[in-house]
Amino acid sequence: MDITPQNIDSLQVGFEVLYREGYESVTPWYKQLVEEKSSETRKKRFALPSRLRSLRKWVGDRVVENLVRYTTDIETEKRELTVAVDVENVEDDQFDLYQPDMTALGVEVADFPNVLLVDFLRNGTSATLYPAYDGLAYWSASHLVNAKKGAAGGTYSNYRSAAFALTGPNFETIRAEMRARLADNGRPMRLGRKLLLVVPPQLEATGKRILQNDYVAAASGTATETNPNKGTAELVVVEDLAVDAATWYVIEVGWIIKPIAYVSRVKAKFTMLAQPTDQPVWSKDQIQFGVRQRDGLGPLLPQLAYKCVG
Repeated sequence: MDITPQNIDSLQVGFEVLYREGYESVTPWYKQLVEEKSSETRKKRFALPSRLRSLRKWVGDRVVENLVRYTTDIETEKRELTVAVDVENVEDDQFDLYQPDMTALGVEVADFPNVLLVDFLRNGTSATLYPAYDGLAYWSASHLVNAKKGAAGGTYSNYRSAAFALTGPNFETIRAEMRARLADNGRPMRLGRKLLLVVPPQLEATGKRILQNDYVAAASGTATETNPNKGTAELVVVEDLAVDAATWYVIEVGWIIKPIAYVSRVKAKFTMLAQPTDQPVWSKDQIQFGVRQRDGLGPLLPQLAYKCVG
């Protein structure tokens, strides 16, 4: 195929179709766990509704409360992914060699928010990487109920760092702790509306037994009893968490907001450098295809999630 403007346009259309096919083949599981927002600036600010309010008897003047008590910023970063096709292979009509790469490019772009979320789940114990609004790491055993009062306002945990395997009783313990969460004014947050049990593939069978079996062994071990955990959460199995085979998460996604946010500043766009005067063609005898985007992921409310290490 001669490198003409018409053929270049045809090549780009064909490769972009393959890119789109790869992109659309990905199931974006991250959407189940995160708030997904667009942004007009480098940083996206979120207001965190950690104080719940209720109607009161009107005596005298109205009592005015601030709507925004805590905020957090999630910063977006610039990303790119670029692949190259040798001009000789295009001239010799061998560009079909690169078709899998174009499809894979689309897969990687669509999957990238999943990659960000896995990094957050695994490394949210770092206050440097993923600080919560109270200044502690997102996964912490000593979060502040009221960040303005400090430790005097009480603490809570959303992290069991060791020796807490996924079992029916342990899941019950975490679910009960989350349902007992208090807002910063001492009122119950009323969590447990829609819980996700997020596990690596090694814990899939255990998760199914906990959440889907009709009966479980009785405490005496001599009989069975109705499973109290059936249907109390939805199971989400994440292959990318396999490296932490004994770690599991309980995530509340039915509250006012979700516990994590994904922010898109500039969506991925497929582009090509193929003109004879373009630098890759001129200096390297290559046609380059790539994407550029700007996005970020970060924590919102730690009250809405729990990490347990078995």
